[in-house]
Amino acid sequence: MTTRRPVAPVIERRGSSPEKQNIVRRPKPPLSPLKPHQRSDSCPNVAPTPTEVANVRTVVRIRPPLAPSSSVSSSCSNWLRCRHTLGDKAIEVASQVKPSENKIYAADHVLSEAASQEEVFQAVGAAAVDALINGFNGSIFTYGQSGSGKTYTMHGELSLGSSHRGLVVRILEALFAILPPQCECVLSFVEIFNEKIFDLLDGAVAAAEPKALREDTTLNEVFVQDVVQVPITSSVEAVEWLQKGARHRRVAAAHGRHESSKAHAVLSIKVRMPLGDKGSRKATLHCVDLAGSEKQSHKATSVASSATSGINKSLSCLVGVVIALVEISSGIKRHVPYRDSKLTFLLRDALGGNSKTTVLATVSPDEKWIHETVATLQFVEKATHIARPVHANDHEMEIKIQALQNQVATLQLALVDASSRQIPSSTEAVETTTDTSRRYDNDKIKEDDTGRTHEAPTKTQWTQDWPPYYIAAVFLLVGICIGRATTRRR
Repeated sequence: MTTRRPVAPVIERRGSSPEKQNIVRRPKPPLSPLKPHQRSDSCPNVAPTPTEVANVRTVVRIRPPLAPSSSVSSSCSNWLRCRHTLGDKAIEVASQVKPSENKIYAADHVLSEAASQEEVFQAVGAAAVDALINGFNGSIFTYGQSGSGKTYTMHGELSLGSSHRGLVVRILEALFAILPPQCECVLSFVEIFNEKIFDLLDGAVAAAEPKALREDTTLNEVFVQDVVQVPITSSVEAVEWLQKGARHRRVAAAHGRHESSKAHAVLSIKVRMPLGDKGSRKATLHCVDLAGSEKQSHKATSVASSATSGINKSLSCLVGVVIALVEISSGIKRHVPYRDSKLTFLLRDALGGNSKTTVLATVSPDEKWIHETVATLQFVEKATHIARPVHANDHEMEIKIQALQNQVATLQLALVDASSRQIPSSTEAVETTTDTSRRYDNDKIKEDDTGRTHEAPTKTQWTQDWPPYYIAAVFLLVGICIGRATTRRR
């Protein structure tokens, strides 16, 4: 008989607690930063396309005063001027009541009344051509009231030898001066009038049949269906097509001018540059001449009133999109209403997508248009705060992705082929089933010592149907219950 050794009781005193041991925790090792061109996802062999964060660039051009014989120029004063003390990056609106209430609006660059068309190209067009050659999408908007010089700044005189040729002609000249011969260039020219899109290069149906606006969800891009895309090989050929498209534009008299555009015009220049074995590089530059906002006139006809309403609506939607993009750039999550207008939906990528965008605002020095000028400068200040990541259209990356997709498809076919070889044919499966049933019947029928046959006792049904780990789990639960019951009895 074994005797148990008595165990001394442990006496705990109130108010006293055992001293806690000083536990020194080992700090976690810092995560090593990712190396350049290294991905942390499932594709380590594919380097990401380098990106950069680009703000919308804003340029303001002050229109020179009109001729002295014009009645509009009689109200010109020195209330609007460029602040050269700030490095041509601000424009001042002087107050006629108190000089202390002068308002200064900031921009990336301000062109005074004396700026020439060549200076406009150096400030806006030269950077757009460089970005286009390097594979970056770009867009240039001319924004302002009617009669402030938007169309003159963007198109001007469509002639290569004229000093008044606009930004588009100078961009085409600079582009074909450095574009290699093996590169491809395609031109398209559309107009948005009263929420309808017309093809200006399709002379037969330019004024009759509007084009449909479509969205390719696979490529995540918006395009005009059945639009004419003209391949061009020189700036002379491009200017000829521009002259053809300009003849179909809708113009009317406004603010003392005989011709003022009454619709938004979008000129798209697409360039494709082969890179040898590395594929090709594609980029697009949109040159957008926006129609100016106007007030409704009581003497206007129903057609003119409808056109003015359409212009004001699309420009209002453009302002709403810019406000939404500014809030997104500041960290606020919200919806961008691109689909509220054909203009904003067509230029969705140019406004908030992968594009280097420049807003070229034109303002009038006439004092009676002070409210329109201030509204334009406020729009410029809002657009300056839009920031988004942009990257070059590197089609070498697309070739690598396509090669990896082809490799995955080949491996999937090999896997299906290997699995089909392991599956037995139907004849072999029937023979295997028959042999198994025969063995089962022989096990059931057995003879005893007297020679009489009887069925052998079968195994328990649940032991045949249940997997082994189910049985182990049941025994484990039973053991736990028995252990708890024993502990309670003690």
